[in-house]
Amino acid sequence: MTTSETRWESRLPYFENNETWKLIDFLQWSIAFTEDFGDKQDEHLLYKVCLEKLRLKPQLLKSRDGELVQQLVSCCMKSFEMDTKLPEVKGFWESSSTVMKVLKKASVKNSKNMINQVLNLHTDFSEALLNTTREMVKPALKRGLSSESSLSEEETVTDADSNSFLVSEHEKDSNNATANQEDVEVLTECIKLQTHKRENEIDIEGDVSCKRQKSETNSPNAENPQLRNNSEKSFSESLSSSDDNKELEEDEEIKFDLTDISIELRREQIVKWEVGCINITDRFRQYQKD
Repeated sequence: MTTSETRWESRLPYFENNETWKLIDFLQWSIAFTEDFGDKQDEHLLYKVCLEKLRLKPQLLKSRDGELVQQLVSCCMKSFEMDTKLPEVKGFWESSSTVMKVLKKASVKNSKNMINQVLNLHTDFSEALLNTTREMVKPALKRGLSSESSLSEEETVTDADSNSFLVSEHEKDSNNATANQEDVEVLTECIKLQTHKRENEIDIEGDVSCKRQKSETNSPNAENPQLRNNSEKSFSESLSSSDDNKELEEDEEIKFDLTDISIELRREQIVKWEVGCINITDRFRQYQKD
């Protein structure tokens, strides 16, 4: 639909309220009572469209008789071309430019006033919204700051606990190292005692064998050659056995390295430390039990 076909309805009140219809009267009414008054070509076309619509549907004018409407329409359509050339119509369009300028100035002024009012309303609304937002944001910021301070305090306490945990772990490691050192010292003392004990046993066995030899020499069996041979034989066997025992004991001489023992003691308790045929771990445990 064109612009004229959508605007013609706003012009129907002219035809409803006037007994006779003329182009000049239509133009003067349109410029005074409508907001969409256009140029010369537009307004002339609208007048013609309204006449055509009323010819097809005279019932559009509810207060007018249908036959009378059709007669008026027919008369106006016949005189349309002549009406456009009338001096009144030409004078109207010559003066309408001045009128339109005045109307446009008034329209622009009204538009500016409306824009200023809208801007003022927008400014007032923005200020009210800003004040309301500040009143709501300040308590929220205070709550946020208080929550952040509480979180920082909790983090400080947590750091202190973790530092104490680290210190306790360090102290635990140092205590373990001290305990291992003490275990090494006790084990060293135990090994020394065992070695000294074996040396004493060897000395005692040597003294016993010497006393036995003297007693056999001074005994009456010394005069009897057979008894003496038997005693010599038994003595030689005892000497050989004592020599064997001595060799075994010499073979069982304890050799140890405190550094290796300290390293082994730091390992798990399942590992056992042996020197030669002697299990040092078991002996140390037995020593602790005794």
